[in-house]
Amino acid sequence: MDINYFGNNIKFFFNEDNDSCAVNKSIRKGRIWEKTLINIYKQYVNYNSVVLDIGANLGTHTIPLSLMCNTVYSFEPQQKLFSLLKKTVEYNKLDNVKLFNNIVSNKSEELDFNNTGCGRGGLSKYRPRLSGNITKENAITIDSLNLVKCDFVKIDVEGAEWDVLNGAHETINKYKPIIILETWKTKKNILKLNTFCNRYNYSYNYISGDNYLLQYRNNN
Repeated sequence: MDINYFGNNIKFFFNEDNDSCAVNKSIRKGRIWEKTLINIYKQYVNYNSVVLDIGANLGTHTIPLSLMCNTVYSFEPQQKLFSLLKKTVEYNKLDNVKLFNNIVSNKSEELDFNNTGCGRGGLSKYRPRLSGNITKENAITIDSLNLVKCDFVKIDVEGAEWDVLNGAHETINKYKPIIILETWKTKKNILKLNTFCNRYNYSYNYISGDNYLLQYRNNN
């Protein structure tokens, strides 16, 4: 199915056997998924930007980001989704996308992951009630990549976002990237959000759904 981003027709590969996944349905109908976030990306990402898409799913953020930036590091631990994402990237010859079939966490280790074949998949310790196939998957940290540049980070990892951020401590301190963070709107998570912002001198603004825009406060 083709989806048009900024005048570019992009062919997406998706799971034709899955009718329950919202992202899958959106692609099947040729619709842009989470257009509000795509419009926000356009405000902060440019052709010099290095971007991280953590929790890439089928690439509905990775692909438009690749069309507006220098490099995208894209992370998706579910093998089936990763294979489809890889096909999309290769078919459309998006050579500025670097793909990682990994969990992103606070340390490098094997973790139990609930593979559902859709965006509802997640770490078993955070989403134990999902009906999926639990597998051991390799986790890495953002800091382990030793990036030479990092301008923008999107995180959508179904409850594991604080592990992701803890594993990106050095990267955040060094590059102070803009962050789009999905975190469920609970008192516990809002407290963690405030703690993060105080620690790194960031501020946050609510976008929509469970999404927040985090930016470094330049006090100069």
